Amino acid sequence: MEMEIIGKKIKKLMEKKKLTIKELASKMEISSKTLAKKLKGEQEFYINEIIKIAEIFDLNTECSASLLLSEIDDDQETKQKVLR
Repeated sequence: MEMEIIGKKIKKLMEKKKLTIKELASKMEISSKTLAKKLKGEQEFYINEIIKIAEIFDLNTECSASLLLSEIDDDQETKQKVLR
C-alpha cells in the first residue's frame, strides 16, 4: 500500500488547522518522531490512530474511512471488511 497518501491527506488537515507535527503527536499521544515517520509513509498508521485523527479533526466516519479506503481501492475484500 502507498502509505504516503494517508500521510499527505493528514498533512493537508494539519495545514488547515495550523497544527505542527509536535502538536498533533501530543494530541495522539505518540512521539513526534513516530508521527513524522508515519506521515512520510515509513510506518503504517494503526486503525486506532486513524480514529484518533478523525476525532482531533472532527471528521465524520465517512471522512475517516476515506483516509483508509483510498489506500485499498484495489483490494475489494479488504475494502468490504473496513466498510462493515
